[in-house]
Amino acid sequence: MLRKFYFLLILLAGQFSSSWAAEIKGSVYDRSTREQLVSAYVTIKSIGKNFVTELDGSFHFKDLEPGTYVVNIAYIGYNSIDTSITVASAKEVVKLNIYLSPEAKQLTSVQVKAKAYGGSDEYALRAEQKSISLVNIVSAKAIQISPDITVANVMQRISGVTMDKGNSGEARYAVIRGMEKKYNVTLVNGIKIPSPNDKERYVPLDIFPAELLERLEVIKTLMPSMEGDATGGTINMVMKNAPNKLTLEASIGAGYSDIFQNRDFLKFDAGSVSLKSPAEISGPNINASPSDFPYKNLLTTPSHSPANSTASITIGNRYLKKKLGVILAGSFQNLNRGTNSELLKQNATLGNSTGPDIPNTQSFSDILVRQYSTRNERTGVEAKADYEINDNNSIDLFVTYAQLNEYRVRSTIDSTLGGYSIHNYIGSFSLTDELQTRQVR
Repeated sequence: MLRKFYFLLILLAGQFSSSWAAEIKGSVYDRSTREQLVSAYVTIKSIGKNFVTELDGSFHFKDLEPGTYVVNIAYIGYNSIDTSITVASAKEVVKLNIYLSPEAKQLTSVQVKAKAYGGSDEYALRAEQKSISLVNIVSAKAIQISPDITVANVMQRISGVTMDKGNSGEARYAVIRGMEKKYNVTLVNGIKIPSPNDKERYVPLDIFPAELLERLEVIKTLMPSMEGDATGGTINMVMKNAPNKLTLEASIGAGYSDIFQNRDFLKFDAGSVSLKSPAEISGPNINASPSDFPYKNLLTTPSHSPANSTASITIGNRYLKKKLGVILAGSFQNLNRGTNSELLKQNATLGNSTGPDIPNTQSFSDILVRQYSTRNERTGVEAKADYEINDNNSIDLFVTYAQLNEYRVRSTIDSTLGGYSIHNYIGSFSLTDELQTRQVR
């Protein structure tokens, strides 16, 4: 019984002492507007207590021992303050109001800098709008979402431009505003490039992979700042520039041509073809021997459904506080194409008439059934380094390499007509198989 009495006495003493513990409470206001600051952070670091002010801006610390406390009040956008508060006795309740001043800094100037990405659709549209000449621009973003893999394919999507096709059947030369291709000029990063043809100045655009472009500009009107040799139009291929941060992009693709599901693709050994004549190899006074003329390139090998493949990679970054930019981009395409054709060859003269009232008949001498197997290897590499001296001056150094190799096999079945005729049908007199291999580099 006595133990229970002592326990009850101790319990009552504890409740009595806690009810007399000291308190600190108050509110936080804006010094200018006198409005309550909600969610201000009030901290007593010495005892590890903190409080977030309520909707009326109030805070409350309970159960404090007598002593001196440093209270820190902080709020986003305001100057934080520290205030020292002394609690004299265990039953004292300290009340205070805190007024915070907005944190203000005087700015002498604000400078906002940005560098537009030249391969975006927004940049292309804005450049067309601000240009004083008639210009069409295709951005790298538009090229990425299109199936175009060469610059010639991209040119077909520009208004006022038609494309001449090469002997492979693909678009190759641009015709701008109806002017012949010889009246156009081609630039790379604003610099005129020579043509690989020693007789013409226009450049075959199917050599260049579209993946190396940042944008493609077609200028249709001649400006005083341009050379006066592009009365048809100017094609400017702007290659990729160094990005503002480290960038690594890579892509790979594969496929096949449906035509080779029904027939074979014929290929030959292009490595056996000599790029020099026997006179260039051995000298002009040495007679050529049969071994100087390889024949393995005339032997074809059939292949069923060969794979088409494309791959590209781009890596770039800027260094020295964004002043030095470096970028390296490469692209490789291996594409197999096929064509089937039939040609009925007619004679230059009409056949004899069988009567005075019967007209002369047209006669045909040959039926040519041809199958083409073409493999295109397209390689492109671009490397560029630029140093920005200031906002108006920079030094650029770039190199661009592009090469297109074409390997073609033409298989021809030549049926010579005139052997016999039954019910107006002219049969074959003979059948001849012809095989032609060609390499263009």
